Amino acid sequence: MEPAELLKVWKQTILGQPYSMKNRRQLFVGKDGKPRTHKSKEALAYAETFNLQMQFYKLPRDELILGPVRVTIRIWYKSRKPDLDEALILDLLQGCVYKNDNKIVEKHIVKMPPDKANPRAEITVEELRED
Repeated sequence: MEPAELLKVWKQTILGQPYSMKNRRQLFVGKDGKPRTHKSKEALAYAETFNLQMQFYKLPRDELILGPVRVTIRIWYKSRKPDLDEALILDLLQGCVYKNDNKIVEKHIVKMPPDKANPRAEITVEELRED
């Protein structure tokens, strides 16, 4: 099998500690009486920090990656305790780097040794040729 040819590469480091979406959701009852969830305060704060930084790094709308992508994320948490969870980051990249996260065909997610002083996520998104 031949390696996929890269078309476009976006790489950036986002400062701050990402939070897990699965462990950080809170349950509430919606107006329709059905159970709903929303992100925790920590996840919402990270999303705000992420979006502030992405103002400088996001691609223009007409340059968003449309085709299949490979995503590599290296995450440095403050401690060893948090579970490795990239879901919030992938959601936040939608509309900033790629149009839709359903185009992700390959993921490499790595939990790096803790860095209490500088938690961060190093993110690489590579557009692959659609064959």
